[in-house]
Amino acid sequence: MTLSQFVRSNGVGTDRTLFVTMASESYIQPMVNFRWSLDRFDLGKDYVVLCFDEACMAAAQQHDIMAYGGYIDHGQHERAYEIAHLKV
Repeated sequence: MTLSQFVRSNGVGTDRTLFVTMASESYIQPMVNFRWSLDRFDLGKDYVVLCFDEACMAAAQQHDIMAYGGYIDHGQHERAYEIAHLKV
């Protein structure tokens, strides 16, 4: 499933501003903190995280954060190259 399909399947349309971050295991606490900050303004449901590992996916699920796992490597080394370009 592509990212745009994933976002649409979670009920996020083009009428809302989407907050997107990237995260891996080392970024879990900042990811959660950002969600809490958005919740203060009732924007938490407009937040999606591009997860790069299973630890991120598990933490996102635990904290009710919409997380896309389409960039998790699963042994495909070309994913690291794609992720590097995302970060630039």
